[in-house]
Amino acid sequence: MGVKGLLLRLSSIDADAAAAVRVIAHFQALLDCRVTPAALVRSTAGLAECPAGLELADGRTFRCGPDGVALTGPPEHVSGRVALRPAGRVWLERPGAERPLDELVLEWLAIAARTMEQPSMVADPALVELVLSRREAIADRARALRLLGLAPELPLRVVVVTDEAREPDVAALALLGRSAVPGTVRVARVGTLGAVLVQHGTTAASPLAELRAVARESVRVGIGAAAGGLRAHESWEQARVALRFTTAGPPDDAVAGHDELGAVTLLAEIPPDRLRRLPDTEALEALAAAEGGRMQLAALAAFCRTGSLRLAAAELHLHHSSVAARLAHVEGALGWRLRDPGDRFRAQLALYARRLAAAGEGGEGGGHSGAAGERGDSWDLRGSGSIPGPRTAEAPTDPGRDGDRDPDGDRDRDSDRDRDRNRDRETAAGPAAAPEAAGDNSGGRLDSRPGTGAASAARTDAGAGGAAPGRAPDAAGERRPGARGGGAARDALGRGRTGLTSPARGAEQ
Repeated sequence: MGVKGLLLRLSSIDADAAAAVRVIAHFQALLDCRVTPAALVRSTAGLAECPAGLELADGRTFRCGPDGVALTGPPEHVSGRVALRPAGRVWLERPGAERPLDELVLEWLAIAARTMEQPSMVADPALVELVLSRREAIADRARALRLLGLAPELPLRVVVVTDEAREPDVAALALLGRSAVPGTVRVARVGTLGAVLVQHGTTAASPLAELRAVARESVRVGIGAAAGGLRAHESWEQARVALRFTTAGPPDDAVAGHDELGAVTLLAEIPPDRLRRLPDTEALEALAAAEGGRMQLAALAAFCRTGSLRLAAAELHLHHSSVAARLAHVEGALGWRLRDPGDRFRAQLALYARRLAAAGEGGEGGGHSGAAGERGDSWDLRGSGSIPGPRTAEAPTDPGRDGDRDPDGDRDRDSDRDRDRNRDRETAAGPAAAPEAAGDNSGGRLDSRPGTGAASAARTDAGAGGAAPGRAPDAAGERRPGARGGGAARDALGRGRTGLTSPARGAEQ
């Protein structure tokens, strides 16, 4: 559900909640517009109906009143403030008592200010798609990495973000704006997910702790393992697998890393329908459907994760006796003894299986794992075009063989060259040659070699702009962004050859 739909529902239920969502939507729109510091402060002052201020790390200060007039001098009465890292601050100057939403306004003002100071974080989606594709030529992937300001020879990690309440790329920017993830960060929307590329020296340490420290609301995050820049597709696939193990709620459940999950990720290889039919999964579903069942499942998940009643109670903000009562109900309903390590392990596996089965039904942030033998794009990236599914029929490129050539990329370029030759010949032959080109194979062929001619060129065009296995075909005359054979990714590389600068250089210019 989008922000507008959520506003309509909340306005009829809770006016305060609807006002909070309006605040978030206001700052999301500012993030999309990439406003200047002065415009950000002016807009915030109008929203809060009181003077607002911003001090950047370089010492520049901006103050504005609710009427849009810039203010000079030091702040008169600071009613609330939030510090920025590594330096700077934002504040409100409300003369009377604080209002209920002042804290939320300050938090999002700080997020917008941090994001504004990192102009290179937002990346060209076509370049990011090209980096994450296993089908593109190695040379094209390396060039895309350099255009993004990343080093092809250094390792990186891919982080995927989804949020039911907002756009995935905006959710990723807000999450990273609150966090202190080190290194070079690039964010773009890929399909239904926010894709984040993180590169930090030669270590590529996992940002798991930093992201869990700031995860909240309905955001869910999956983190892939470190991989070489030219093998970013491996980390991308692992991040999407990790995302399937997450659920909105406590940070430990909402953020998952492929490294941390370890051998548990093998559960993702099991088809969702089979996981859904497991007796333990069915028992958890029946418990969740009962009155108070979701609270009991939350207590079960917290206890399995922490192994302690008191730690689970602290995580859920409950008294430990309340958690014990809920766990006793779970034990009575399922016949488990949660103090027994074997039964607790069984309960944790059942919780994982239930999450994977649910992720298999919805395409948002994980999608279908697919039955054994299926090889389509199972993560619903219909908007991205060039990125294959996690298990494609083609073998991955081996950079150490055949002179660093990508066979799929070579075939695409060959098809493009054949199509260009055929088009040139049709143009030279003039309109009179069109009926012959459209005829059968017995005469009038533009080229007698197999795989050429008008009919073959049409097939090549269809293959270049058509759907990959497992995807719905494109509408007539429509190409998806990033599709091979003239898509947005190759256009982005073409712009790079004619002077496209990296996002960081573009921001400086």
